[in-house]
Amino acid sequence: MQKAYTKVEPTTFDEFTATRDRLERVIGRLRSPEVSNQLHDELESMIHQEGQELCRLLYQARLDVRSNEEVKREAVTGHDNVGRTYYREGCERQIESMFGEVIYRRKGYSHPQQEVIATVANYLTNHTAMLRYDQFMQQGYPIATGVIEGACRHLIADRFEITGARWSLKTDVGVRSSSQPTHYTLN
Repeated sequence: MQKAYTKVEPTTFDEFTATRDRLERVIGRLRSPEVSNQLHDELESMIHQEGQELCRLLYQARLDVRSNEEVKREAVTGHDNVGRTYYREGCERQIESMFGEVIYRRKGYSHPQQEVIATVANYLTNHTAMLRYDQFMQQGYPIATGVIEGACRHLIADRFEITGARWSLKTDVGVRSSSQPTHYTLN
């Protein structure tokens, strides 16, 4: 049996691989014995759903091609006529297209003053697992309270500021691992 299209074997990264794989599965399903027993409306519904997903995958692949071809610029000017020179990779936005949800990835540009804000935002985004204060408080952990601050002051500041004390690496480790340092020397 002859295929209606030629499958391209990619030699490098190919954004359309997922689309081709999905199309092969749909064709395989249409050739299967189970489909031959389906009613016309069931078959149309299946082809419509699969076709919608194929269109979404095609659109996503085209957006990925565009993203991969995008060239870094020194600066861009926004609709407000303000130059944006701060550059960052990995910006993405979810778009609800007529075929379904796709992700638009591209290079981002902003005003240099926003660099600090972007740095903080990236840090918070990359460390969200450590920012679940509501869950930690429910488990009884003190969060940024006087208890923690007092313990830090007592264990670290008070211990290391003992007049005339000299601390060795062994002592430092002892202070960090227990509230009772066991090794220190005085002059």
